[in-house]
Amino acid sequence: MKTDKEMELGQARLIDLKDWERSGGGGTGWSYINRNDSSIMLKLNKKEIPEEVSYHEYLISNTLYGMGISCPRIFDFVTDGTRFGMTMERIRGKKSYVRMIADNPELLEPLAKDFAARSREFHSIRCDTTKFESNKEKCRRLFASCPELPDSVKEMLYGCLDSLEDVPYPVHGDLSPGNIIRANGKDYWIDLGDFTYGDPDMDFASLAFLARYTPAKVVEYIFHLTRRQFKRFVEIYGREYYGDRWGSGELKQKLDAALSIRVALTIANRPRAAKLYLPLLRGRKLKFAIIMGFADILIRKFN
Repeated sequence: MKTDKEMELGQARLIDLKDWERSGGGGTGWSYINRNDSSIMLKLNKKEIPEEVSYHEYLISNTLYGMGISCPRIFDFVTDGTRFGMTMERIRGKKSYVRMIADNPELLEPLAKDFAARSREFHSIRCDTTKFESNKEKCRRLFASCPELPDSVKEMLYGCLDSLEDVPYPVHGDLSPGNIIRANGKDYWIDLGDFTYGDPDMDFASLAFLARYTPAKVVEYIFHLTRRQFKRFVEIYGREYYGDRWGSGELKQKLDAALSIRVALTIANRPRAAKLYLPLLRGRKLKFAIIMGFADILIRKFN
């Protein structure tokens, strides 16, 4: 939420994993179903993720459910002794948008349009700005403390941030068709730990980053889609979401600024990514393309 000082750490309820059956996994952790009550599931983060980060996600998810945003109901902040997470309502029969597309590729276009509609609804909800962090403030804070970003690049990024609107609307922070699920005709948002308020164009930047600047093998691993499929999804989404504004010079300029911010956030959160993405922020697209090509080859070789 607003500051770490508002968090009451050390309050995690201890659970016994013997009571839980593992049901899935992802980039940040694993999910489990309660053996005694199958209506409850557990999301347990990897041990590398600090307690305060997991608690931050718990607080945000709980608050968003109370705001009426369509997301699973949250119960308790928990730990198995080394990892932290939360228990929540189990949405039975759920499938993410990307899983539905992977299973039925002909659904790509209609689901991209549905995703745009759900995003517009999400971005139209007015936030209580006393309960959440400003996206612009969060980015400035992260950039200021990131030694991998040279001062000249930081100044460019601060200019990009100034071009964004100061509005009290949701920014998911990790908007993707993998973070929305459907069950019994209803859609739910998940993985809301990076939620802030601000300019919704930052969420489109998350999609554009994945489509343009993420190694193809990583896209395939996370989303079960080829890069071509994912790019087509994003293109359809953009046309549907922005309508007549799509393709305009003004919108392109604004989205390019948001995309630069999204690239820099990757470096701030994963310093090792600087070797790959810093040339891009410095305008050296050819160098970035060469490094990206080698990254794709290496990832394919060792997977």
